[in-house]
Amino acid sequence: KPDFAGAYNNMGDVYKEEEKFDDAIACFRQAIAFDPNLAEAYNNLGNAYQRQEQYELAITNYRQAVQIKPDYDDVYNNLGLALHSVGQFPQAIECFERLIELQPDSAPARNYKGLSLSDLGRYEEAIASFHQALALDPKSASAYNNLGDTQQKNQQIDAAIASYLQAIAIDPKTAEAHNNLGNSYQDLNQYDTAIKHYRQALAIEPDFHGAYSNMLFCVNYHPDYSSEELYDYYKEYEERFARPLYKEWQAHTNNRDPERRLKVGYVSPSLYNHSSRHFIEPLLAHHDHSRFEIYAYAQYARADDATARYQSYVDHWIPTRGMSYAALAERIRSDGIDILIDVTGHTGENRLLVFARKPAPVSLHWLDFGYTTGLTAIDYYLTDAPTAPPGSDAYFAEKLWRLPTPAYAYRPIKDIGEVGELPASRKGHITFGTLTRSVRINYKLIRAWSEILKAVPGSHLIINSGNFKSEAMQERMAKQFMAHGIERARLEIGHQSPPWDVLRN
Repeated sequence: KPDFAGAYNNMGDVYKEEEKFDDAIACFRQAIAFDPNLAEAYNNLGNAYQRQEQYELAITNYRQAVQIKPDYDDVYNNLGLALHSVGQFPQAIECFERLIELQPDSAPARNYKGLSLSDLGRYEEAIASFHQALALDPKSASAYNNLGDTQQKNQQIDAAIASYLQAIAIDPKTAEAHNNLGNSYQDLNQYDTAIKHYRQALAIEPDFHGAYSNMLFCVNYHPDYSSEELYDYYKEYEERFARPLYKEWQAHTNNRDPERRLKVGYVSPSLYNHSSRHFIEPLLAHHDHSRFEIYAYAQYARADDATARYQSYVDHWIPTRGMSYAALAERIRSDGIDILIDVTGHTGENRLLVFARKPAPVSLHWLDFGYTTGLTAIDYYLTDAPTAPPGSDAYFAEKLWRLPTPAYAYRPIKDIGEVGELPASRKGHITFGTLTRSVRINYKLIRAWSEILKAVPGSHLIINSGNFKSEAMQERMAKQFMAHGIERARLEIGHQSPPWDVLRN
């Protein structure tokens, strides 16, 4: 029967499982041509596109399937996952809630709903959703891992570690849980234990790029590594992840007209109300658009007022969430970017494997992370002498481009109030302070700061950042100072956001 739509749908499903996606898509389209109301074919076509990370096409077909068959539970699951992948979290939550209506006992629906809630910053709701999933499926390693990740974002670090360990107990091959454990131990300054878990994640999943980036972030702050030992990690990173991509380099065909505007592209996941805005905004706001055409390749989870300002600074705004490394590299190449700038380094959601594909003739790293990317594919590291002192060149994969002026311009936000009186004149003692995350406060630093406090009788120390939101983290840090003879009353450890009033104290 040549026009048997069901047969074409089934054949496409076989091709899809064999990862012959072009053949699968052709079969699903043929099934739809014979039966435009075959919701299963639209769902399967969406699955084929989702497997190829073509999320927008997947979403279009899932929506068509739902329109035909409003109670099609599998589609709500698949549509929710696709929407989550492109950062449409509220819409994803709606899909998972609809799935829960259709399948009240669905643990995966509650797990996935929790993921989207977590990405929206609605941590308590997300934690409740994960607990509901685990009540229905106590053996879900995924739900325990996601629960731990959300607890960690909510600065419940001990609870997070317990959740990750439970995930690993259920499934020792859960690479993501080992990676997340590494992040937890990193925050606790247990660098070697963190590195062990990152290595375990990579042993399970050798292509786990995020785990290696997290490990590099961690080793940067290891107090016992020499520069040579530290740089060895970056050389290993390039050999493992980047060098295999160098064979994909192509000749660049950019317009060589010297009179045209240069195309400059920024690749960043931080174009929202992120602390780096104090440095990025003044740069983007002052570009000369008569000479430069500015592109922003923005990887962000949720937009805010800062995102809107960033959009106003650039000529082209390209959201990249859901785009693969290869797809983003091809987009940058097709845009004809002349100079491509990474402002992320090995921090979260970085796109360094795009730079490894050399999609633009000139590339550089600037601002975030504070050290080399490890990629010789990136031409320059834009910096200054205090940040990268003379003699440090051997520890950078990029060529150091030291500006004669500071490489970073800081612009505070508006309406932070006036500078107050000197706190020491009011309190009667000097107060030292740091607004930094815990990973940067290692035992050598604690020892040095303790000596400073002893040398200045009556002085206090403020340590304030998101890592110290919980009392447990506050007391962990305090005990390390107390071991050096510093009284607890001299330590003001906590979290206040925004931090401007901390500086006034």
